[in-house]
Amino acid sequence: MAHSSSIKGYSVLYFDGLYVKLRGDTVEKEVIYVVLGVNEEGCREILDFLWGDRKAPMDGRRFFNWYVNTKLDNFFEVFLFVL
Repeated sequence: MAHSSSIKGYSVLYFDGLYVKLRGDTVEKEVIYVVLGVNEEGCREILDFLWGDRKAPMDGRRFFNWYVNTKLDNFFEVFLFVL
């Protein structure tokens, strides 16, 4: 499940994956994909995140494509994407 936010006012978007260890029956690494935005004042904010799914794994490039195609209203408002 993803968190949703608007990207208005952000000229740079960073896409990253954070690996965390989750304990269940066993300890396994899970990925959290994160979108960070840098606004016009230079402040960084977490705009969106998505828990990785072991049943349907997604790599960083697929997450980027999914985010751009489903979340961005106007792709051309963003000046720079960083993967």
